[in-house]
Amino acid sequence: MENDKIVKNTENQKKNTLGLVGFIVSIASIVTCGFSSLPGLVLSIVGLNESKKYNNDKKGLSIAGIVISSIMLIIFVIIMVFVPSEETDNQNTESSKVNNTEKAKDNKKSKTKIEVINFENMDKASIEKWCNEKGITCGIGEQYSDTVESGKLISQEPKAGTKITKVDAITIFMSKGREKTAEDLKNEYMASCSDYSYKDIARNPDNYKGSKAKFTGKVIQVSEGWFNKVVLRVDVTKGEYGIWDDTVYVNYKYSDGESKILEDDIITMYGTLDGRETYTSVLGAEITIPRFQAKYIIIN
Repeated sequence: MENDKIVKNTENQKKNTLGLVGFIVSIASIVTCGFSSLPGLVLSIVGLNESKKYNNDKKGLSIAGIVISSIMLIIFVIIMVFVPSEETDNQNTESSKVNNTEKAKDNKKSKTKIEVINFENMDKASIEKWCNEKGITCGIGEQYSDTVESGKLISQEPKAGTKITKVDAITIFMSKGREKTAEDLKNEYMASCSDYSYKDIARNPDNYKGSKAKFTGKVIQVSEGWFNKVVLRVDVTKGEYGIWDDTVYVNYKYSDGESKILEDDIITMYGTLDGRETYTSVLGAEITIPRFQAKYIIIN
């Protein structure tokens, strides 16, 4: 009987071994800042279950192990989540160093003084080159001017002799010359038109399509249309005894207030060749002649 009791106590002691191990591991987790808290918690829970299973009354170590392991596990999680690692600290330190270096460069740039020169005798490319070499931002615009030649300096801000830093900017306006009037544009267009022989444009009209041309001739027919549009047939070759020949089909649109063109008027036309036009004559024959889109017509 006494021997059976001794055997039973020995078995109960064995059943409480896991609880003891769990308690020891949980104590060790205090030293390791919670690193071994999870194994200690698991062993303590298993030890507590074993104590209940075998009615062991020595459950204190298991309970103490569970409490200590739980607390240290919470502390371990907090450390891992909220306390930055050494690598993060190093990265932050390096980032801070880079930012401080950039700030130092900016401060140095903001303190370096550069004297603005006079750009009056420089073209746009030369001004841009100077700005790039000095590391200064230059905004270059263009304006029409009645007094300053095209491509020359109108104004600069700040003025020549002013000392600025690289974080400042220079505003420059160059001249586009005098703004062209409608008469200027008209004269330029007329000057760009070329003389063509009737035979060339009649023989190969598509070869000259889109070419700017000039013709002087006699109006033989006028057909008024809508919206100031008019269709003309004009003979452009003057023969002997004042007789005109070689007909061109002309489309034109009057400008506001422009005088009407009448039959037998002698006119000079400026515009573009536009291939050929085929129409039916009064006698029913089909006639193909060069077509011309007139932009300006002057009545001689």
